Amino acid sequence: MLKTNPLTRKEINKLVKCISQGDSNALRILYERLYKLIFHFLLQITNNKELIKDSIQKTFEIIILKTRTKILYINCFGWILSIARKTLYNMYRKCNKLNLTNQIENIANKNKNNSTIHLGFKMKLEKLNKNELFLLYLLFFENLNYKDISI
Repeated sequence: MLKTNPLTRKEINKLVKCISQGDSNALRILYERLYKLIFHFLLQITNNKELIKDSIQKTFEIIILKTRTKILYINCFGWILSIARKTLYNMYRKCNKLNLTNQIENIANKNKNNSTIHLGFKMKLEKLNKNELFLLYLLFFENLNYKDISI
């Protein structure tokens, strides 16, 4: 495998501009040269490697769609990383919303020894809507901070 130098910001901007003009070779180069960097950037957020791979794929789909409307090519690198981060969070939320109710029930079932505390806690949880439950799950069980959750 050939070792290549990392892309500079100017090169990334130029490649994005070429992609907007329909150059598929520029897209291939951008994908090959930024894949590992984006992967490690997203790995700081979650350890779910399959989810990261899917979100990188979706990121480049969004790049293809959005480059046609992007007029200024000043900081495409930051733009790409923000798309990748937002895509990961959206995919993460979709995956976890499906499993959220089951996980809360499992946690509640493990703590049946403290029945009075359990009943009070369960009654409070049942009053919350799905979005509020999901926010609690992200905060306490996924150890995300408030800034990450708000995105």
